Amino acid sequence: GFNQRRFFFDDIKIIKLLNGFDILEKCPLHKSPGNNIAYFLNKKISANVRWLRYIYFTSVIRKEDIISNENQTILDIGSYYGGFQYVMKKIFPHSKHILVDFPHQLARSAIFLGESYPKAKIHGIYDKESFDEYFKNNYVNHDFILLSTEYFNDFSERYSSLNYQLDLLTNFYSFGEISKINFNTYFNSKILRNSNKLYF
Repeated sequence: GFNQRRFFFDDIKIIKLLNGFDILEKCPLHKSPGNNIAYFLNKKISANVRWLRYIYFTSVIRKEDIISNENQTILDIGSYYGGFQYVMKKIFPHSKHILVDFPHQLARSAIFLGESYPKAKIHGIYDKESFDEYFKNNYVNHDFILLSTEYFNDFSERYSSLNYQLDLLTNFYSFGEISKINFNTYFNSKILRNSNKLYF
């Protein structure tokens, strides 16, 4: 529709104002696995409305110098299929990512990020065995950690007790969808209190 088209091009203008158009050039939607519904600006650049959000957030993070390109750790609550992490990893290749979501969403992330970054180290935490394995084998240096919501609190406690810190915590949708009790559980967790920066 007309409004969607207008919003799409408005978003591109905002990304250009943030000097983030090069991010879209480096991360065209059609080059990511499984994304076949895309609008093409030219033969090399494509996006859709959701994809432009990932480009926008990455543009802001880079422009505001929120993280550097060192081995910094970013935890995202409600990460869906990993599109934001895909774009961030392209722009900050040394970044480490912890994705928190329901198991069925993390399964999508595992496929998407595994195909996008075949050499990446990916570890899923979805039961006690995988939880213990993470800390026993010092998987903190993995590229992507897929953390089930069920193990978030235990992970938060253990991660913080070992003096591991997050460099950035992000949430873009899910806090607006969960109950107040669940929101407080996340927001009062040690891992959030010990984060260097929060971005909602």
